[in-house]
Amino acid sequence: MIRGVLFDMGGTVLHYPTRGDGSWRDWEAAGLREVYRALAAHRGPLACAEAQFIDTAFAWLECAWPAALRGDAAPTAADWLRRQCASLGVSPPPDATLVEWYTSPLRHGVRAADGAHTALDALRRHGLRLGLVSNTIWPAAVHRADLAALGLLDAFAVTSFSSSLGVWKPQPTIMHITLDALGLRATDVLFVGDHPTEDIAAAQALGMRTAWCCNEQFPLPATVRPDAIIASLAALPALVGAWCAPAR
Repeated sequence: MIRGVLFDMGGTVLHYPTRGDGSWRDWEAAGLREVYRALAAHRGPLACAEAQFIDTAFAWLECAWPAALRGDAAPTAADWLRRQCASLGVSPPPDATLVEWYTSPLRHGVRAADGAHTALDALRRHGLRLGLVSNTIWPAAVHRADLAALGLLDAFAVTSFSSSLGVWKPQPTIMHITLDALGLRATDVLFVGDHPTEDIAAAQALGMRTAWCCNEQFPLPATVRPDAIIASLAALPALVGAWCAPAR
């Protein structure tokens, strides 16, 4: 019996606008450019060119992100951006200011995934408890603000963000924390996500059923077999209803 549903956030419940060629780097670079230009405006000429600043920032992040997935690090945007200020030899503004500079261009145009509102409402009416588990370097408050602005936050009884908890998917701890907060066992929960390893395989390892949100960014390898594949969140109520129906 399904008693609860856990969701990934980015690419599952929320969609952020693409930048440039659609790559992760081109998307993140928009925020880094804003930080560089704001620092230059407030601190005067900087020690390196904008392109070098972005390259240096990515060199650090491209090591920190995999380390976080392995459970060896817990990067946050504030830590990352303070490091970049140090590399320029400038004193950083308050963390909240740095994060605001960085996230503002990336958040512009964020939208709810197709079918999100109707699916979440239907699942709650069905009596299911809903939670969200997200890998992110952004502060939890920023993501909760976006969810609230889109009318989605109140649907979730629990929202877990790696930046606050210090642990990332696919490490089981972040899942256990969320399940405990919901008062549910893994075997009573469906996990919905777009990433085959961080979402689907991680949830299955704990005994959850899984639904993979079909996407081109994170193709499904032959070694990962979700219990269901959905084209949009609109398919979830019927899927859960079928799993919860009594056997004949």
